[in-house]
Amino acid sequence: MPLTDFFLATQDELRRACAGWPAPLGTPRTETRTNPFTKKPIVVREWTPPDADFSHATLAPDFSTFPSLDMKGLGVAEMTLLVAAALDIDRTRAREVDRPPLIAPPECEIALCEVPAELSRRLASADERELDVLAEKWTALARADIAGIPDKRTREAMLAERTLAYWKRTLASLAAFARKAATEKKRLFYWMSP
Repeated sequence: MPLTDFFLATQDELRRACAGWPAPLGTPRTETRTNPFTKKPIVVREWTPPDADFSHATLAPDFSTFPSLDMKGLGVAEMTLLVAAALDIDRTRAREVDRPPLIAPPECEIALCEVPAELSRRLASADERELDVLAEKWTALARADIAGIPDKRTREAMLAERTLAYWKRTLASLAAFARKAATEKKRLFYWMSP
């Protein structure tokens, strides 16, 4: 389960915290790699510029001064499903919306992501009824994914934990944080660590 913290910052504040991290490519290139778990080939989108220089990049950015929200266990897969549910798009398109704000050095132990602006706006403006509908859609997508987990104990434990009530609480926290981002005119980012 990843450690995940959402935080609010401007792009300039983020650049200062992540000194030396380059901007991503405007359009990702695709590469075929080997899945470390299944050993099967997978196609990935690579945002790192081929000439990226990390020689002066910080390996330990300090996000502690930014307003934050601890969302342990919420990872890229869950965020992709939320994007799909909120924007009424399929998972493939939802993954394409995800673009890193900056590129972390290869030896850095965190992943840095930005909540898509359209999702952040939608969460910030949603009323309780809209959040309930979105939570139901997110729950259905997440539970369908969990149902595909081959290990029975893991699958049953996750299905027991990731109920509609769980996703409603998670979504309510994210929506409140998105409203704070809108009020403070900041962007909504998150970092994850294994």
